[in-house]
Amino acid sequence: MTNALFLKLKLTSLSLLTFLAFSSTGYTSQSVEVQIGTAKDNTLYESATGALSNGLGEHFFVGQTGVGGGFKVRRGLIAFNMSDKIPSGATIQSAVLTISMNKTISGNQTVSLHKLTADWGEGTSNATFNEGMGAPATTNDATWLHRFFNSILWTTAGGDYISSASASKIVGGIASYSFGSSSQMIADVQDWLDNPGNSNGWILIGSEDTTLTAKRFASRNNANETSWPELSVTYLLPPCCIGLRGDFNGDGNNADSLDFDYLVDYIFRGGPAPPCPEEADINNDGRTSTALDLVILIDVLYRGGAAPDSCP
Repeated sequence: MTNALFLKLKLTSLSLLTFLAFSSTGYTSQSVEVQIGTAKDNTLYESATGALSNGLGEHFFVGQTGVGGGFKVRRGLIAFNMSDKIPSGATIQSAVLTISMNKTISGNQTVSLHKLTADWGEGTSNATFNEGMGAPATTNDATWLHRFFNSILWTTAGGDYISSASASKIVGGIASYSFGSSSQMIADVQDWLDNPGNSNGWILIGSEDTTLTAKRFASRNNANETSWPELSVTYLLPPCCIGLRGDFNGDGNNADSLDFDYLVDYIFRGGPAPPCPEEADINNDGRTSTALDLVILIDVLYRGGAAPDSCP
């Protein structure tokens, strides 16, 4: 018996066993959830000179304090790096920001997220004591006047941002608070992913009409890591099927003997699932890595069957 004939017999028996042993269900694009920490955060301290910041401080502030003469407003800045956690081409399904408030001089206050329209910096300034008064700004710090101290200014003092809020939350006593998932937060995160140059983050704005409304939140430099700001994002993986269907092992080659070995290992030996469900649906029936896919693969490889369909 030639090796080719033995292989054909082996393939045929495997396909029959597969029909008897397996059923299949439709597949959907895979949904993934990730948690993303801030890439940078800072506080804008209202100031006529733009001389204050808190790049490396353990906290950022929102609202109005009761100190500082006529300059009492505080606004928090946070930004995230999408590309480190989410693949290009993914579709954002939900976005929830969780921040930890650890000091307050007021009762319930509304805190809003607004999408920033310009980049900003986090220098080496580090405020002391309760940090509410800030510290002398250092090179590239964001300040009330500067995006990057002391050379690049905001267009508008206090930050450049979209006036409509992406999300709002009533913040009361000391606790963790979650914003979202709102349709605008989802749109913001999608834009940051699709256009990294727009990934400037959010500015957090509290109640600024009256004094003594300030809230203090843990920054990414806080000693308590569990209190760091966190953005939880759920997304759909981008389409992974290109060219012809039949690349079961994800090596870029379609419907070859290595794909057959991979599919048999997956079905009969509990091997790893094909990395791309669409690629593994060689007969394009909406079901992946099934008996029918194995039979079609056999037909293509060893019986002169028609080439697989193209991916969408």
